[in-house]
Amino acid sequence: MQKLFCIRNRTLAAGFSTEDNSGAVATPAAELYAYLAGAIDADGFITISRSTPSKTRRDGRRSTYYTAKIGLSEIKATIPDLLQGTFGGWRGIHVPKDPRHRPWHLWHATNQLAASALRHLLPHLRLKRRQAQLVIEFAARTARTRRGPIGDDERGAREHLYVEVTRLNDPRNRRVHPPVGNPYDMSGH
Repeated sequence: MQKLFCIRNRTLAAGFSTEDNSGAVATPAAELYAYLAGAIDADGFITISRSTPSKTRRDGRRSTYYTAKIGLSEIKATIPDLLQGTFGGWRGIHVPKDPRHRPWHLWHATNQLAASALRHLLPHLRLKRRQAQLVIEFAARTARTRRGPIGDDERGAREHLYVEVTRLNDPRNRRVHPPVGNPYDMSGH
């Protein structure tokens, strides 16, 4: 039997049958993916992060690490729970120190798990479609080169994908994401 999901009073829960005496509406997986894609488009993120640890290697070089990421944070647990139940990944809660502030419910997935989720969401994404395509391409590249050192061409390709996703996301917090090129210069595209 096809896996179905139920929508009940705007709360989503996984189910396996269309028979439900509570009045819930059975929803095929494609509709669930469309719903989740809308949540990611509105309140989520799709990115590639880059880190270069400050400690240098014995040979004096510094390694750069890239990570594909998709995630979402909400005040209510419904959508992060549904994302985690549908795709796996990490699910957590951030409780602010100030008791006047509400806790945040967080979900994220990285690398191949992120790419798997994005392949399901891609047909339904509207605002972050290109970022999803680039992250899927990035994950395919890293899957082909999982073991051993990578060459300069691969390093350059990964950096290019990172720069392009960062440009598309046009982040406002420049302490976290320093600018990469002119995000408004479309002459090269």
